[in-house]
Amino acid sequence: MKTPKQLLGEIEKLQQKADELEKLESKNSHIIEMLRDSKREKNAILDTMFECILMLNEDLVILWGNDALARHFGIRSEQLQGIHCYSLFNGLNQPCKNCAALKALDTGEIIQVKDQSFLGKRWSVRHYPMKGEKKLLQVCTDITHQKEAEEALQEEQRQKDAIFINLRQSEEKYKMLFEDSRDSILIITTEGKVIEANQACLDLFGIMREDLDHLNFWDFVFIPKTKDKFVRDMEQTKSVVEYPVRMKKNDGKEIDCLLTASVKYVHDGSILGYQGIIRDITEKKKLEKEVLEISDRERCEMGQDLHDCLGQFLTGIALKSKSLSQTLGGKSLPEAREAQRITDLVNEAISQTRQLIKGFAPAGLEAEGIVTALEELAVTTSNNYGIPCDVFSNLPGMDFDCVTATQLYRIAQEATNNAAKHGKASGISITLDKVDSGAVLSIKDDGIGFSFGNSPHGGQGLNVMAYRARMIDAALCIQKNKERGMTVTCKMLNGNPDP
Repeated sequence: MKTPKQLLGEIEKLQQKADELEKLESKNSHIIEMLRDSKREKNAILDTMFECILMLNEDLVILWGNDALARHFGIRSEQLQGIHCYSLFNGLNQPCKNCAALKALDTGEIIQVKDQSFLGKRWSVRHYPMKGEKKLLQVCTDITHQKEAEEALQEEQRQKDAIFINLRQSEEKYKMLFEDSRDSILIITTEGKVIEANQACLDLFGIMREDLDHLNFWDFVFIPKTKDKFVRDMEQTKSVVEYPVRMKKNDGKEIDCLLTASVKYVHDGSILGYQGIIRDITEKKKLEKEVLEISDRERCEMGQDLHDCLGQFLTGIALKSKSLSQTLGGKSLPEAREAQRITDLVNEAISQTRQLIKGFAPAGLEAEGIVTALEELAVTTSNNYGIPCDVFSNLPGMDFDCVTATQLYRIAQEATNNAAKHGKASGISITLDKVDSGAVLSIKDDGIGFSFGNSPHGGQGLNVMAYRARMIDAALCIQKNKERGMTVTCKMLNGNPDP
């Protein structure tokens, strides 16, 4: 039998154990509460995530799903429990073929399906097997917009690739056209450094390709006065088409060219230089000049033939008819009067023939100079159209060679005829003056204006006048006057045209 002391000792031990148990119970309660708080916090975190998260067991039954998943399917979170994932996502009554969830459960490895479709969207689905448990955490991320962006980027890249291929093909075609072109093509900076030049350009000016880096194209090719005017015109218009310009080759020989050029810009909008095509028209111009000279010579010969043949023949008829009239007794008999009428008609024909001869071969052009020829043109115009036509000039005597004088006369002739016939002018003035830079011929009228396109020749008169001007290195300008009529101006600048 235990003594009271022993009993008290046991009671004390029991009390100690009871205190320890109470402490353990309190500690366990605290731990359980912490776990509950941790679970609530975990659930709260999972529910606030945009990704769809669910827990599956080994049978692929949903044990838990967050609010994002429930929202996508339009149900409450608690309604997700007990549903098979393949039924929820795909409407099937059995697992999908090659099911990634089962594979993750079997292998214990994380499995990701990068592009899966359900709910009309595209998802990236990751399967996380739980260690030591036959459970699986499945995370679904909506990648619809990401895929659309990726596909848009891929489409954009495909378009860029197509553009780059076209650019490469275009570049190859450009190089082929550039190098094989018979016209001279070049690109230069504003300082005159050659950026690019094709073989035709090198051949035209007699330049070796290795010499391009060491020469200034402005100084090498352009005549100074021509270069300054070209730059001014390019700064104003930014481009020119068939711009007449005189250039020089490596051997110093000057050539006549037509230049079609435009300003070349860099990416920031500043001017890099000029790009253009140069066409040598020296031989063409020489040939055209020869053709024009032949044409004018033939006109002169035709005029001479009219004078020597038809003129003499008509003069003979006039003399015969006048003699017949006198033989018949003057004007007393009807036959005599008829003979006199024939005489008058023949004299009129002689007068008109002389006017034609003057048109074909202007008298005094070679003997007395162009001013005299223009004065005769003015008289003829006044007689033919019944309008005053005056000539003003400060050029005494013959100041031009025969070819130049002839072309100036023909320009004046065409302009006065158009002013009288199409412009219905009541007065015409022809001016030929010498100025510091050369000579200027102008024909001004006070008519209603005229268009060469409305003439019977469909604009041929304008083309011929411009053609004649080019043949003598002159520039033709036709413009309306401020009040009435038109002014045709032909400028010669010391042998160089002024386009």
